[in-house]
Amino acid sequence: MGEPTGFSRWLTAEGANRDLLAWVDSTGLDWPAVYDACPRADFLLAIAARAGVDRRVMLGVAVAIASRVADDVADEGVLGGLAELRRRVEGGLPLAELAAREDAAADASGDMLLSLGHRVVALAATTEVDPSAVVSIPGVLVELAIAGVLDCAIGSVVGSTQHELAGTVRKLLPASEIPARW
Repeated sequence: MGEPTGFSRWLTAEGANRDLLAWVDSTGLDWPAVYDACPRADFLLAIAARAGVDRRVMLGVAVAIASRVADDVADEGVLGGLAELRRRVEGGLPLAELAAREDAAADASGDMLLSLGHRVVALAATTEVDPSAVVSIPGVLVELAIAGVLDCAIGSVVGSTQHELAGTVRKLLPASEIPARW
């Protein structure tokens, strides 16, 4: 690890979390190589949110990665919320009411999987007004994947889920689409 890169200095000035900064500094890479090498979707989304990527783009990414919830939760309420999210985004309809309803459902649920499923939909809907909300979706999806695992392969689940989500983020939001503000 050498001197901090220009990108690392920018992240520091933007108040990025310590885990992201530590990872970036450990690589010694600068932009865009660090983006291409990043194994974590939440890091990629934090970079995009801090760089000011357009809210509509962030909302599209949020909906796409939130759709992964269907892999882990087969509940009609969660899947209905996800379907409504997609319809509202496609129709350009406001999402605040859906976000509040899904948050309430997450809080009221006595089942961890259902609560996490509703939380993913709520975070995706909240991205409409707060693009940084998308940053939390990968972590909740990892929790959901872990909760669904019955054996001791948690490390494998975390790594593979983050890797899959990071690939999705890079596909939907290439480094070239993120304004370089550093």
